[in-house]
Amino acid sequence: MKRIFALAAIACVSLCTKSSFGRTITGFHLAPAGAVTPLSTPAPNNDNTVNASPNTITLPAGGSVASPLVATTLGPIDYIFDVQASQGSTEYRVTTFIANNSGTAWTGFIFQLGTGSGASFSPIANAIPEIHPPTFDSPNFDPDLTNTAFNSVSLNAMQVTFAGAPLASGPSSVMTSSLSIDTLDDMISGGATNFTLRMIPVPEPAPVSLAVCAGLGLFALRKEKSKWNSSAG
Repeated sequence: MKRIFALAAIACVSLCTKSSFGRTITGFHLAPAGAVTPLSTPAPNNDNTVNASPNTITLPAGGSVASPLVATTLGPIDYIFDVQASQGSTEYRVTTFIANNSGTAWTGFIFQLGTGSGASFSPIANAIPEIHPPTFDSPNFDPDLTNTAFNSVSLNAMQVTFAGAPLASGPSSVMTSSLSIDTLDDMISGGATNFTLRMIPVPEPAPVSLAVCAGLGLFALRKEKSKWNSSAG
């Protein structure tokens, strides 16, 4: 009987090991065809770490406040991360340096997790129980997310939105963000081979032109005067 239990335990461990396939990141690149930056993971399967993870990623590769990724348009910025199987969930601390040189002030900035890039990008929807996509360290979201330009944040597992006072456009308007990404144990052998981190600037709403306002006011005044003259006659 003891032998039967022992064999059953061994079989269970073997089955669980074979069906457990987390992901570690092996490299990343700026879509659509930027050069791939290899990435080492010194602490694989370290989820969940309360302090900043030793698995660090800087976007752009080697970036800093003095050497940011310069956004010259309001279009989305897509980074694709290549992943390989591991035996558990791994947490990464991602820091981005982005300069707003789009010609328009930003009132917010969005981070999304998905697949594909450009027009083929699709936000991740965690609808299949057996497939656990990467998340923004949900549900713990620790350590805290930070952003040097915006002081408000709303978030869920797949999207982080920073907001606040406008970030003016200019080559020296650099925004630094820091957040965590978990590459989860998706339990599917040969599962996902990559995922996308999409970054989207939120432009300041265009003010209504003073000339347009003045024109509308003059039109309303003339219309009112015309009605008054008609009634007076």
